[in-house]
Amino acid sequence: METAPGVVAPDTDYDGSATLQAAAGLKVLQVFHATPTWATDTTRDDKQAEKRFPRDLRQLYRFCEAMAPRFRGRVLAWEPWNEANIDVFGGHTTTEMSTLQKAAFLGYKAGDPNVTVCWNVFAGAGTPAQTTNVLANEVWPYFDTYNIHAYDPPARYFDLFATAREAACGRPLWLSECGVYQPWQTPRPWGELTPEDELVQARFVAKSFASSLYAGVSRHFIFILGNYVENQAQLGLMRHDHTPRPGYVALAAVGRLLAGARCLGRLLPTAGDSGSVYAFAAAPDGVAKDVLVAWSESAQPWPGPKPPRIEAVLDYLGRDRGTALPTTIGPEAVFVVLAAGEARALQLAPAAVVAPRREGSPSPVVLQLDAPRAAINLSADAYTRKAGETSRLDLVIYNFASHPVAGTVRVETPPAGWQFTPSSWRVELEPMGRLALSGQLQLPAGGRTLLDGNTVRWRGEFGNDGRPILAFRVVASLADLKPAQSNAVASAAKPDLWQDNIASGATMTHQAATSGGMEFAMQFGAGDAWGYPTLTLAAGEIPTDAMDGLAFTLQALEGEGVLRVQFVEENGACYITDIPVDATQRTPQRAVCLFSKTGWAPWSKPDGEGRLQPSRIRKIMVGINSTPNTRVKFAVSHLTWVQF
Repeated sequence: METAPGVVAPDTDYDGSATLQAAAGLKVLQVFHATPTWATDTTRDDKQAEKRFPRDLRQLYRFCEAMAPRFRGRVLAWEPWNEANIDVFGGHTTTEMSTLQKAAFLGYKAGDPNVTVCWNVFAGAGTPAQTTNVLANEVWPYFDTYNIHAYDPPARYFDLFATAREAACGRPLWLSECGVYQPWQTPRPWGELTPEDELVQARFVAKSFASSLYAGVSRHFIFILGNYVENQAQLGLMRHDHTPRPGYVALAAVGRLLAGARCLGRLLPTAGDSGSVYAFAAAPDGVAKDVLVAWSESAQPWPGPKPPRIEAVLDYLGRDRGTALPTTIGPEAVFVVLAAGEARALQLAPAAVVAPRREGSPSPVVLQLDAPRAAINLSADAYTRKAGETSRLDLVIYNFASHPVAGTVRVETPPAGWQFTPSSWRVELEPMGRLALSGQLQLPAGGRTLLDGNTVRWRGEFGNDGRPILAFRVVASLADLKPAQSNAVASAAKPDLWQDNIASGATMTHQAATSGGMEFAMQFGAGDAWGYPTLTLAAGEIPTDAMDGLAFTLQALEGEGVLRVQFVEENGACYITDIPVDATQRTPQRAVCLFSKTGWAPWSKPDGEGRLQPSRIRKIMVGINSTPNTRVKFAVSHLTWVQF
């Protein structure tokens, strides 16, 4: 669109498609997720520069300011990036997403005050840590809707969307991407599904809409209408030749039968019921009615109380099934149409609602942390700094007002032992001004605040132009953090105590490394490419519950892949976490794998506790998921349980 600074292409496919869609009565939400080459910074954003936000947010502001009036009446809502929290779209922190949101909102509203500006959408509903950072950055005055994506089973929506309901701060919650992945079976561009997989896709539609509305969503977008092949999955509701798949018909049924739907709640089941029955006030065929949407993943009798008077029953494709209530329900949802108000006589658990509205006005002054991409710790939604050292801290202040601004920016209540130099600045900015400020951050050498991370808040005081805030989390590089206690795993240096463990069709050997520790060599075949040599702990080497994790040195000698540690409990439950090292680097790297960052491995035995308990660890597996037909070699040494 913008081929050079301020130079916008006069007529594009985006314009043509928006015109056609608006003329057909569609309400268009538009999104973008790339930075033009001329606006990138390869010094701070390395090879991913075009996936990253522009470093100078004035470029983003001007683009949004130009797009809003250009597409007025044709594009009614904008998401100013897509899934920025994952690597494929730049790997940004919530702090960066919050700062981008503020600049984009101000730009769009400057171009068209009536356009809807959406939150720039996580991949997923947002983790608790991401939600905490959204709230810490006080972003709620800068979005009209809070948007999320979900590719999870509908049964999980209610719990998964809890973080989004909180972050929405009283604004409407939009599910702007939602779908079900099914493997395609024929070559591109067709990517056809099997008949059964087409029905799986179709069955998903009604269940997804009903579950999301109950979970607090006010607008639901299915992904995707047209034929769409992504990696090994087909998501489109239409085929390559534009003929409809059953999922398209299922979507039409939802649009007809849940038109204008407002969720009244979920039918309270009786003991032993596992079915789902959601009640809605809607307008099927334009007439006010109550509509029940019911299904069960396994066949079972109708759950809970039965509605007394039924006007119509239709299946998930909208086909007439008479007026008798189904005696059983199964994976294919049914729509039960009642007279308006009839559903209120049923016992219903109320639908979820977003958190109470937080008030506030957007400030034209925006604060930005200008940290290099290499400093980002995505898993912690934070920035990494070395414990006990002084590091550079770069802030940028923008004035998007049409008048000059003046005020101060200062650090609010710094964490104990953290020193900021300076701790405040005096700022004066002309309209569209940008001021880069450089200071220093001194971290203590140890302490749990460095292990868990801490939030730093910089607050602006600009009188009538508001109190802008910048909040970001800082964690220490664990490899440099001094532990308060450590216990060596001495048996890790003995070759006879390690057991080779590798995928079928592959081979593994291990031997004592010349530099100490253990060296593992793996040759993968055409099948699965994983290898996880296993160490059984001696009785005196089992960690206590006070320990925080396992520290060790790893040297990747050959090959690439994702290096991981698995901790196996006495009951057979396994907990896994990535090893925070660069698998392409050939020099030794110190790593710390925290117990708190592990997740249960679904291929292992179930664990009623639901979390790793260090005192129950009996085996350690240090390994890799690599690529078929490749060779991998790495060495591990100095395995030590650590407490910070």
